Amino acid sequence: MDPATSTIVLAIGTFVLGFILGRLSAGRQNSPSISQRLVQTQVSAPPPLELEDQLRQMLHQGNKIGALKRCREATGLGLKEAKEVVDAIEAGRTFKDLFNTSINTTE
Repeated sequence: MDPATSTIVLAIGTFVLGFILGRLSAGRQNSPSISQRLVQTQVSAPPPLELEDQLRQMLHQGNKIGALKRCREATGLGLKEAKEVVDAIEAGRTFKDLFNTSINTTE
C-alpha cells in the first residue's frame, strides 16, 4: 500500500471512530436528573403519601411489577418514569425528593 492510500485510509478510519464515539457520548450529556424529568412530565396531581407507603410495601414483598403498575395508575406516568420512581423508592428516596411539588396527604 502506498503512503497516499495509507494516509487516506487512516484519515477515514479516524473520522469514523470520532463520529461513533461522538454519537455514543451525545446521549449521556445534559441528561436531566430523575426529579427534573418528573417535573417536566405532566403529572396530573402530586402523588399522595399513601402511594409511597404502598410502593414500599409492594417492594418489600418483592412485587416490583405490581409497584410499577400501581405507580403508573396513580400518577399517569409512563413506564420509564414510573420505573425510575420505583427504583428510587427502592433505593431509599422519598416522594418529597422526587417530586418538587407539594405532596397530598389523601388520595
